[in-house]
Amino acid sequence: MGFNTAILGALLVVQAGPIDTLVVRADTPAMELQAVEELRIGSLDGPEESSFGYIDAVAVAPGGTLYVADVQVPVVRVFDPSGIYLGDLGRKGEGPGEYIAIRGITALPDGEVAVWHEMGEVTVFDRDRQFARRFSVRLNSIAGGVGPGIVADTSGHVFVRTTASRALWSTPQVIRYAWVRYSSSGEFLDSIVSPDRDLAGSPFAFRSETFSAPSPHGYFVTGRTTEYAISRPLRDGRVLRIERDFDPIPIEGDERSQWERYVQEIESRRGEEFPRMHGTKPAWKDFRLAADGRIWVRRYSTAEHVLGHETRASAVGDLPTVQWVEPLLYDVLDPRGSYVGSVVLPAEAEMLFAQGQFVWTLERGRFDEPYVVRYRVDGLPGAD
Repeated sequence: MGFNTAILGALLVVQAGPIDTLVVRADTPAMELQAVEELRIGSLDGPEESSFGYIDAVAVAPGGTLYVADVQVPVVRVFDPSGIYLGDLGRKGEGPGEYIAIRGITALPDGEVAVWHEMGEVTVFDRDRQFARRFSVRLNSIAGGVGPGIVADTSGHVFVRTTASRALWSTPQVIRYAWVRYSSSGEFLDSIVSPDRDLAGSPFAFRSETFSAPSPHGYFVTGRTTEYAISRPLRDGRVLRIERDFDPIPIEGDERSQWERYVQEIESRRGEEFPRMHGTKPAWKDFRLAADGRIWVRRYSTAEHVLGHETRASAVGDLPTVQWVEPLLYDVLDPRGSYVGSVVLPAEAEMLFAQGQFVWTLERGRFDEPYVVRYRVDGLPGAD
């Protein structure tokens, strides 16, 4: 399936349709790259600045300065590349340089940092962490979803995720995402509507869907999880489709029965009935776009039965236990279509950010305390 972008006034719609597609096979044999932990920030009983409450996102400036958005306080903590605390970015309040509810954070290419807060406010701080400007964005509603809700591209444009007008929803029950794009100074540029998510399967276990996200290079990357094919536009108007073979992994035995009990309990509590699970896992779960434009594709893999294990969801919500754990496995694809290698991160970690040889994750300790962890991926070349 190819995707093109139609311009309708200030509305851009990424849509399926006939288009000149360049297919690139990324079937280089799998090569596992070693992720080595370099830095861990966080503590259970340490100083206030490292005893995080709820980490929503991080941003990494071009020089390596790390910004950690703790939405529970709320506050943005700032650390140098070695993990030394430098201070806070803004503070709680309603005045210039202040915020009440942090929604996301991103670093601009010139070293400025944009914080999305409240419903539709964006505050920009300069390289000295001082208030620079604030502007409002046009949102239908706050939209959740995988990955960051605010993204800056290499031109300094800022994308903020929202929902599309209901007139564009082909299925009433499925939220259709859109992105509003602004200049770094706050000038509205356009709105971009993502492809219909076209959901299938259980929403809590191995769901198949159409997935898309903005690249820091200024274009949108799209794919459907049931096939290993990722598409992105080229400057000449064609679409580059990156394909890779995969072996479907069956969902069976106790792994299947535990997930079925989990979903049935949610159905009972909500009074809804969800589609049944497929016989096999989709090709991939989601993807993240690194700051260098690489595509990190989160693969499904064979799960391991870990006795006594509880997913965070089951532990918090008193739901049936799922004791099957998948490694956090990413294939790294070059935006030009080549396979770079595969990276395994700790199970139940959450990828926050990637650039060049480095990836930052959110991980939790024994008492559920959060940590931001930076890994160096040996064998992963720096971006060119």
